[in-house]
Amino acid sequence: MSRDPGDGEGQGTGRRKRRRAPRPSPSQLPPDQAYDAALAGALRLLSTRERSRAELRSKLAAKGFHPSIVIRVLDRLQTADLQSDRRFAESFSSESKRGRGLSAFAIQGELRRHGIDRTLAAEAATEPPEIEEARARELAQRRAGRLAGLTPDAKGRRIEAFLARRGFHPELSRRIARELAGTDPTET
Repeated sequence: MSRDPGDGEGQGTGRRKRRRAPRPSPSQLPPDQAYDAALAGALRLLSTRERSRAELRSKLAAKGFHPSIVIRVLDRLQTADLQSDRRFAESFSSESKRGRGLSAFAIQGELRRHGIDRTLAAEAATEPPEIEEARARELAQRRAGRLAGLTPDAKGRRIEAFLARRGFHPELSRRIARELAGTDPTET
């Protein structure tokens, strides 16, 4: 019996899908290959954005790399200046101020969650009070433009809450909100 080419069987490109062999877990690799794989993984992570040492350690450990290999990779990256907690902290701080409108206090908390030590987080995030106040005022003015239909009290509460969510000091948030809402500063 011969096959009819129109019967639906055998149609297509004639190629079979190849199945990939499963990748061995890092613990199954010889130490040199595990090191190379961990280094390649860390470089891939760093190619998208700066990362803290703690972030890289966590990601590589989650992939199953032995802690001693992870430490060797992190030390090499730091020696080659491909990873720097200081550079990460400064980049993160700058982006958080510009893009997300966070206060220095909030940025320090975020940096600590990323594994940056307290001193470095403070250095990277802290700015003169007048600059932080100007940034808070600019954010509040943009927000106030969207609240035109509200009563002054409601507008003031919303602006104050908006600034508080970004980590600005409560007194600063309250003062700017009252100014922009046009409420009497003697009221509480």
